[in-house]
Amino acid sequence: MRAIRTIIGSYLIASVPVAYLTARLLSGIDLREHGSGNVGASNIWQSASKPAVVPVGLAEIGQGLLGPAVAIVSGLG
Repeated sequence: MRAIRTIIGSYLIASVPVAYLTARLLSGIDLREHGSGNVGASNIWQSASKPAVVPVGLAEIGQGLLGPAVAIVSGLG
């Protein structure tokens, strides 16, 4: 049961589109319709707010690290 909760929680955390939400809040644009169409930090640089690239990039890295970290801490890794 703990494994299932960890998997679902990690999936939900990683599925939050940080770059998309940041572009929407700061510039009011939909990243999917601008630049490369990719919802990521590089498209923030091209299409929205250059100062937001570092926080968005760090948030995306954090999302990638959080799932495995939660698994390790909960004894599943």
